[in-house]
Amino acid sequence: MKPYLQFDQPEKNSALDFSHLNCHEAGTKGFVKSKNGQLVFENGERVRFFGVNLGHTAALCSHEEAEKTAEDLLRCGVNMVRIHHVDGNYPAALLTYKDTSQELNTEYFDRLDYLAYQLKIRGIYLHIDLCTRRTYLPGDGFSEEEIKQLIHFIKSVQHYDRRIIDLQKKFIRDYLYHLNPYTGLRYIDDPAVAIVQYINENAIFWDNPGTRPEIFAKALDNRFNAWLLEKYGTREALDVAWTNDKGENALGPDEDPADGTVIRPTLGNWKEPRADFSADYTGTESTARHTDHMAFLTDTQERTVDEILHYFDELGVKCVRNYSNLPNGPADLRLIAKGDITEHNAYWNHPQGGFMPPVRFHMTEMVKTDITKPGIDFENHTAAAVCTGAVAGKPFLVSEWCPCYPTAFRADQLMQTACYGAFQDWDGLLLFAYTQPKPGETPIRSFFDLRSDPAVWSFVGQAASIFRGGLVSPGKNLVEVGLTVDDCMHCPEDYGVRPRDAFYVSRMRMSIMENGVYNGNADAVLGSGHLPTGDYTGSKHALLYSTTPYVNGFQKEQALDFWRKSQVNGNTHLYGNGYKDFQQAMGEWGLIPEGCGYVDGAVITDTKEINFDYTGGVFNVTAPTFRFLAGYLPADTKWGGFQIIHTNKKAALLLFALDGLSVDESNDLLLTLMGNAANSGMDWDGDTLLTPGEGPVLYDDIQGEIILPRGYKLYALAPDGKASECAAENGKFRLAKHIHYKIVREI
Repeated sequence: MKPYLQFDQPEKNSALDFSHLNCHEAGTKGFVKSKNGQLVFENGERVRFFGVNLGHTAALCSHEEAEKTAEDLLRCGVNMVRIHHVDGNYPAALLTYKDTSQELNTEYFDRLDYLAYQLKIRGIYLHIDLCTRRTYLPGDGFSEEEIKQLIHFIKSVQHYDRRIIDLQKKFIRDYLYHLNPYTGLRYIDDPAVAIVQYINENAIFWDNPGTRPEIFAKALDNRFNAWLLEKYGTREALDVAWTNDKGENALGPDEDPADGTVIRPTLGNWKEPRADFSADYTGTESTARHTDHMAFLTDTQERTVDEILHYFDELGVKCVRNYSNLPNGPADLRLIAKGDITEHNAYWNHPQGGFMPPVRFHMTEMVKTDITKPGIDFENHTAAAVCTGAVAGKPFLVSEWCPCYPTAFRADQLMQTACYGAFQDWDGLLLFAYTQPKPGETPIRSFFDLRSDPAVWSFVGQAASIFRGGLVSPGKNLVEVGLTVDDCMHCPEDYGVRPRDAFYVSRMRMSIMENGVYNGNADAVLGSGHLPTGDYTGSKHALLYSTTPYVNGFQKEQALDFWRKSQVNGNTHLYGNGYKDFQQAMGEWGLIPEGCGYVDGAVITDTKEINFDYTGGVFNVTAPTFRFLAGYLPADTKWGGFQIIHTNKKAALLLFALDGLSVDESNDLLLTLMGNAANSGMDWDGDTLLTPGEGPVLYDDIQGEIILPRGYKLYALAPDGKASECAAENGKFRLAKHIHYKIVREI
């Protein structure tokens, strides 16, 4: 393995300089809008965003650092930055946290202002996250005991406590009405601000159970009882509603909503609570209690969603509005979709047990994970894990994602997500996170330090080009997953599995059926699998299944047999064997070309451009302007007249046409070669990292040779893009040490 030399930024006009992707100052074409399920400028032009998160001091940096960061991001092809983690009680924050959490910090707002200006003039748009880690003080109107419970990872209280909502609305106004002296515009008036987001990774449906805010939970208990009383009127009516068709009763003898004694079920642990129809109907986790609890939580959060979206309008927000960005279930997704855009997050191999060693990681490689089975512990394929956040008729953006260091093999992952994102025709991908590089033989400084990781950042400009330019063709077929309102109340444990069946083959969106009737225009529709509800008779084709025969959690009416008889016809199939049924049905309907879909341990898109051999561990993309091959590769790779012979066990190879022509016609190509990469001196105990290591970063350079067609020259590129010509021996060029090469055809 070779030491990796960090660098400030690619040399201007070098093969690694992708600044040409940003051809205008941000905001020149007007505000970004949501139209027909896509992000567009006011002039109607489509725009896709590829960018990074800047958090804490990376966003609140000095003026000198702001200039360096903005220029580096420009040359790496970035056109969006999400401003994140800037509202917490830290030395560097947008709030002073003196007597209250309400006073703006003028020093750090000046830093943000200058960064925003530097990004704007380089064509880089802003995504503003308005609430991440805010805490509260006595001057805000909270008791000492309440403040102890309002630590930064409290989630659900943000959606129902009146004081917190009002304080947040004040901060939103102060933030968006703040005048940036460097641009001469308030943030609310600046078209370089593309998206404003009310709250980060937050929902009323789930919490961190280790930090349950008892005072606030008690207030929610009281509201739940009042809600039940308003819905049913009397305990007797509630008792009847919570008695199933077997005569089993879910209401305890000592429970009465008039006395405030009806027990709420538990919230989910970083996901919506899952419905379990096999649970004891008479217990506190019965589906009857779950049904009303989810309806209550939905009603409560929906009021806040409506209030915040209306407040954005009152303030005069002209850009795209997002409510939150981690829909860990269909109920929250339905509410988030009331905004202008939906967003989702995912991490491959997120550290488990904290953010500092010792922490545990799984040992699975994305390129060799069985995508037909649901993963656990951050083992779900990154792009597939977020696909349930994409809603029909709405733009979709992945606001946080990354392959976490120290995953053993990461060189495939940036390109996998960029290629699948383009295939799915998504609107944005924002990496988490960017920190300014420290030149020299410095280490990867955190599990999320992507800029210092050659296994990831070596592909960033090409990935930006591929995603932003749509260089992977979007899927030919559109498959939608239907969700009725009742479906959204009953999320099963396998939520997300069936959508992923479609994701790897065709474009996929979630379709929210507010009136229970599917009226979209997808080529095929999948039932959610939650309940046997929904009218799919208007669909072109439907593939339906349900995990329960009941129409809801009260378990009084079974509809599965009726659903089957009334809706199964020549254009409808029933699920039984998951992706195998999907493959069979799509084939019978003529929607999957021969050789596409799930074939012999691989999955091939309906465009035939992406071939993912998850059994053998090879990810292969053949697109007009580039070729990409990653994983456990054959020793001899041929792309037309180009041939690469190597001895590495695992590698990623990318041949990319810089001039926009096809690979065969291009006169100017960039070749990127990468294997594993890791800090020096890492120490493990099984799957637990004890010591993160130090610099230099060592990378597994590709050993071998390349044979070029006649008339081509090969140039080795330094990490900053400086080129030096390579000499051929017997028509072959030796590959060693370098990550990037430029291939030029003499004209």
